[in-house]
Amino acid sequence: MYEDIDGDGFGSSIIAGCGSYNNADCNTNSVTYADSDGDNFGDQNTLVPCGVIDLSDCDDSDDQVNPGMAEIPGNSLDDNCDGFTDEIASLEESAEFEFVLFPNPTKGEVHIIFKSNEYNIHVEIYAMNGKLMTSTYQPDSGLLELTTDNFVPGLYFIKITADANTGVARLVVE
Repeated sequence: MYEDIDGDGFGSSIIAGCGSYNNADCNTNSVTYADSDGDNFGDQNTLVPCGVIDLSDCDDSDDQVNPGMAEIPGNSLDDNCDGFTDEIASLEESAEFEFVLFPNPTKGEVHIIFKSNEYNIHVEIYAMNGKLMTSTYQPDSGLLELTTDNFVPGLYFIKITADANTGVARLVVE
């Protein structure tokens, strides 16, 4: 028997009194998962001796579907593995209050286009820890441009208030 430090059923090269009957483990400190599509995100249902540590891939047969991808509206896929298919950054609380946020993910400039330019717009961007990163107000505008140049790469939330309508959208900064 071979020592199985991480308990994944695959043993190391160290012979032990109990553990695994094989010595195939490449990473004795972590459980690793299959990555059939090669996108570095693993299939949580398939343990392998020499795989990836991340287990968040929702479709391990398609390297264009994983938590690192942006959602592509209209393709009937959950591109970013967030549990939602074809979501877009828009609010439909009111038929007139709709907006599009792009590019998302962004590397600097982000644009918000509103269906109507009759709104007094207040936008706040929050980091995942709840820290307010920026806040801006713009009256009577159908377009708002923001910069994320000083943001570290990661996931942010944009809170948009336009007159009596409020909503939140996700923003990925690369």
